[in-house]
Amino acid sequence: MSEGKAFLVPVTIDATAEAATEVPEKFRDVQWTRLAGGETPAAFVTRVQTLLGRPSAAAAPSPALTSQPAGFSPATPPRSAKRLVAGALAAVVVIATALFFTRHPAATDKSIAVLPFENMSDDKDSGYFADGMHEDILTNLAHIRELRVVSRTSVMEYRGTKGNLRGIAKKLGVAYILEGSVRRAGSKVRVTGQLIRATTDEHLWAETIDRDLTVADVFAIQSELAQKIAASLEAVLSPQEKKLLTRRPTENLAAYDAFLKGRELANNSQNDKAGLQKQEDLYQAAVTLDEKFAAAWGELAATHVKIKTSHIDETPALR
Repeated sequence: MSEGKAFLVPVTIDATAEAATEVPEKFRDVQWTRLAGGETPAAFVTRVQTLLGRPSAAAAPSPALTSQPAGFSPATPPRSAKRLVAGALAAVVVIATALFFTRHPAATDKSIAVLPFENMSDDKDSGYFADGMHEDILTNLAHIRELRVVSRTSVMEYRGTKGNLRGIAKKLGVAYILEGSVRRAGSKVRVTGQLIRATTDEHLWAETIDRDLTVADVFAIQSELAQKIAASLEAVLSPQEKKLLTRRPTENLAAYDAFLKGRELANNSQNDKAGLQKQEDLYQAAVTLDEKFAAAWGELAATHVKIKTSHIDETPALR
């Protein structure tokens, strides 16, 4: 979607919300045009013709088409105008150029960025646990269809950022930001979170959850935070989504701990020989402790592929 190059433009012809759609992420980089009820203003047709290099005898498009990137009020078009773009409306996209739309993220009412959690534990080597909680809460939120959740890789650059949440939200194109921290001490774990409406810096809620350091409580915290966020953003959960939020990937805390350590190495691109072998050992430990831990099996398999393709081990046994 380079400047001056042709690309596909999302056109919404009903009340569908951006957050409720499944489209390539690049579609969200530009404002959407809304044609209420599928009605097509003649000015819209003229504008598209011009952008495609097919000028018509119709009047020039209204300035509103370029000054209001989020869309424009529809008017009843002539029948010829309807026929002209019927095919485009059927596909819900039209071909145009980047000049037609303002190129900046459009925050939706149910869009959120979860910033990396701060590790408040006395043992600073336990940062992998805080990062693991952060990633798994992100995964839970991503299961909720009505939410648009910024990916982990996009938010990691804001680790430790203080203040200027409005600027961060604008860059990421979200309406809400979740900040949090994790403190692990002995047999206890404390997770704090605060949900903030970025445009006003308003705190919708702040929560401190103290639980025992058990596998049941760790996953319960993740589920509870995800459901609180969904409720605050008025996202309706389907029965399947509720089931996903309450699932436990493993029933063994030691297996989960090993899994998080391995994933932390992978996320930090420690993919040299020593790093990959350590990842293999950690994932192998996880599946040994819990042979039903599917996510750990998947990461172990992926690690084996990396070891093979890096020519670290090419034995028939590994294959």
